[in-house]
Amino acid sequence: MDNNDFNQDPIDYEVTSDDTVLKDMNKRVSTGAKVFVALVIVVGAGLAAFHFKQEGEKEAIEGELQAINALEDPSQVPVRLRALLADASDPYVRARIILNLGYVKDEQAVPMLVQALDEKGPVRRAAARALAAIGSPAADPAKGKLLAILPDTDEVDRSPVVWALAVLGEGQASEAILEQFAAGNLQDKEGFDPSVIVRAVGIARLSSDELLKNDEESVRVLTAHALAEAATPEAVQPLSRLIEYELARPEDAQSEEVIRAAAAGLGRTGDPGAADALFALLESKPAMRPNVFDALKKSTPAPGLIALLGQAKDDTIRGDLIRLLADTRDPRAADPLAGVLKSDNPALRYQAAIALAELGDDRAVDALLEFATGEDRDKAEEALVALRIVNRPGIADTLMAVVEAHPIRHSAILRAVGASGDQNASGFLEKALEGDDMGAAALALADLNSDSGFKKLVAKLPRPKKTDMSEPSVENETIMLDRKAAIEGVGRYGRPEVVPALMTIIEDPLDDPRLRSLAAMSLGAVGTDNDIAKAIARVESADTDEATKRYYMQALWQKPRTGLDAPLLDLVATNSEAEVRRTAAIALGYAANPANDARLVELLENPIGGREAAIAIA
Repeated sequence: MDNNDFNQDPIDYEVTSDDTVLKDMNKRVSTGAKVFVALVIVVGAGLAAFHFKQEGEKEAIEGELQAINALEDPSQVPVRLRALLADASDPYVRARIILNLGYVKDEQAVPMLVQALDEKGPVRRAAARALAAIGSPAADPAKGKLLAILPDTDEVDRSPVVWALAVLGEGQASEAILEQFAAGNLQDKEGFDPSVIVRAVGIARLSSDELLKNDEESVRVLTAHALAEAATPEAVQPLSRLIEYELARPEDAQSEEVIRAAAAGLGRTGDPGAADALFALLESKPAMRPNVFDALKKSTPAPGLIALLGQAKDDTIRGDLIRLLADTRDPRAADPLAGVLKSDNPALRYQAAIALAELGDDRAVDALLEFATGEDRDKAEEALVALRIVNRPGIADTLMAVVEAHPIRHSAILRAVGASGDQNASGFLEKALEGDDMGAAALALADLNSDSGFKKLVAKLPRPKKTDMSEPSVENETIMLDRKAAIEGVGRYGRPEVVPALMTIIEDPLDDPRLRSLAAMSLGAVGTDNDIAKAIARVESADTDEATKRYYMQALWQKPRTGLDAPLLDLVATNSEAEVRRTAAIALGYAANPANDARLVELLENPIGGREAAIAIA
């Protein structure tokens, strides 16, 4: 509703009123003036005072409104309001009732509202607002009457009538809609949305220079938002022109909001044709880079970005385009990225090498080795991570030679060596098991799938005899870290023959709780379905102590296991311990097997397992 159409008075009920009506009466109702009680059904509409010409009608209407307000059956509210409207003669009272009919979106009131449009002033305005609130298709029968009265509306009545036509999508009113939109008379209407304007007048009409070049910034902003709402290829050309016109204005007259909205709109179209306008904006307004690149990311696929990369002269822009290309994960980006590796700019070479590695292209290896052995520690670390993705024969020797020059990168180098696939590097990694980076060495041996490395890790698993590790202590910390690396390493190998050793750790009350938990997680990663079934049996066994049960439960959800759905469902349905049921539910949810849905839905009504079934379904 219009912002100026309601006054506020501190009374107990909310009412609808019309400020313009008060002006027509050449006076305003003061706070101390007489008021009448209204319906609470117009939430947020303001409080207002009404002057009644007939005291008898006022009292009758007031009593009926209070009765309606007290109705327990909401469906009776519009019925009683329609009856009240039929009996009311005072235009201010009728307007008030009509606004309430609009608020409750009473579709059956549409014929009455159409008739009310013939009453100029507050009744017509209220009827137009109510029809807009009811909306299409229910209020579509009002289109003809709204069009018929449009030429006869004064300045005050015109915008509510035009807004109703816009909401109903009446194209015959497009000139009036554009006129009111350009004048800023529709933006304050209740429920205003730029998409309403687009649907009513179409993109072609919104593309006029009258709007795109309008002197009022607010009109240009709203036009940009309206075109952006269309989010179709047809919006690319007018949005591009809007940016062009805005950039042609003197700098102090340019609107950043217009440019930002237009750029976002171009991105929303998802059309490659948006790229040229966005690129021109990028070169003209470097400060808009975040907005422009967000729009490019949404609108422009790899071929368009490749073309822009070829056009770009500024290295900062080229770097941003490389990142966008990398994000596409499009193999077509590989050749242009490989071309950037020849750049004199090390930052661009680095970005291109990382992007190529993410595409799995080994042309990145030389550049990655350059940065892995360079002085920039951050770039070296990231390059070493990328070398886990791409490698080539002989790379392990180069990497192992780097350790002496850059010992601080030892851990990252170990992981890259492990990813090289060079079995000759196993001895280098096994030796590292005895140093501070034993965790990285264990994982690297697993990546290398070294048999000798696996045997060494298995040998490190058992708790040393006569060493109680149940309580963490400083003297046992080195042993704990060594065994932790071994447990994580064998978990990464994925070889089920290590399961008995892991179960020994889980069952051992004298072992470190951290290692027992970690062993359970590794068991979940490497164990077969039969192994995990044994873990479930241990959870259900009365002979298993509570701590051991909790550790075994961690094995259940490490990876999806549809072959164990039946015993897991049984745990959810029957186990008396909530924690066990919850763990089984998480495992079932992780498996996400549609075949379980019917049983889980059935369990929702079960006092035991109902809550856990909801967890599995969620």
